[in-house]
Amino acid sequence: MKIITNRNFSLLFIVLLASIVLISLYYSSLLVIDYQEKESRTEHIELIMKLDTLLNSIEEEQLYSAVYLGTKEKKDLDKVKTNRNLVNIEIATLLKELDKNSIYLPHQERLNTLFQNIYHTRLLIDKAKQSYHSILIENHYKKIINPIIELITQLMDNVSLT
Repeated sequence: MKIITNRNFSLLFIVLLASIVLISLYYSSLLVIDYQEKESRTEHIELIMKLDTLLNSIEEEQLYSAVYLGTKEKKDLDKVKTNRNLVNIEIATLLKELDKNSIYLPHQERLNTLFQNIYHTRLLIDKAKQSYHSILIENHYKKIINPIIELITQLMDNVSLT
C-alpha cells in the first residue's frame, strides 16, 4: 500500500512539474512574440522618421528648384546643388539601413523607383526645358513627394501603438 502511495505521489509530482514547465514555456513564448512585435514596430517607426526627414529635405530642394526655375541665376543653382548633396547623403543613409534590415525588403523596390524619379526630375530641372508645372507638379510632387507620403501613411497604418 505504501508503494502505491509513493508511486502516486511521484506521478503527481512529475505531472505538476511538467505542468509548471509547460506553462512557463507558454508564457515565455508569449513574451518573445510580444518583444518581436514591439521591435518590428520600433523599426517601422525609425523608417517613418527617416522618410519624414528625407521628405522635408526633398521639399526644401523643391523650393530651391522652384526659385532657380524662376530666376535662372547661378547663386540659386548653387543652393539647389547644395541641397541636392544633403538629399543624396540622406538617400545613401537610408539605403544602408534598407540593406541592413530584412523588414524593409517589401519597400526597397518602391524606394529605388522613388530615388530614380528624384534623379530624373533633377535632370529636368537642370535642362529647364519643360514647363514649371510639368517639372514641379507632375514630377516632383506626383512622382516623389506623394509616394513618400503614401509610404509613410502605409507604414503608420501597419504600426499599431497598443
